[in-house]
Amino acid sequence: MATNLPANAHVTAEARGPREHDRDSEDAEGLFDPNSGPPGYVYVKLVEHLTALIDSGVLKPGARLLSERELARDCGVSLGTVRRAVGVLASRGLVRVVAAKGTYVVGPVSDD
Repeated sequence: MATNLPANAHVTAEARGPREHDRDSEDAEGLFDPNSGPPGYVYVKLVEHLTALIDSGVLKPGARLLSERELARDCGVSLGTVRRAVGVLASRGLVRVVAAKGTYVVGPVSDD
């Protein structure tokens, strides 16, 4: 399925249409590759990837991320990996988790 969105844009719920839950796994290839880079914990790689998207403005403040289950599927990682990564992002102040509502981007943390 070809779209005009950047390859990483579908990590937000707003980037998906109502029927885009049925995507092929090949659509997620540009999103995140858990096997790329040097050996290390996958949740750390996912944290670094999502942090880079937030810092670059691809993920804007207020954007709602996909559900943890959808992120796990699209990124090719376990649900536990996504939960741990989201927890780290929340502890760094990059996202806010609202129970039963979703995970929202707060924005990049300033160095000031």
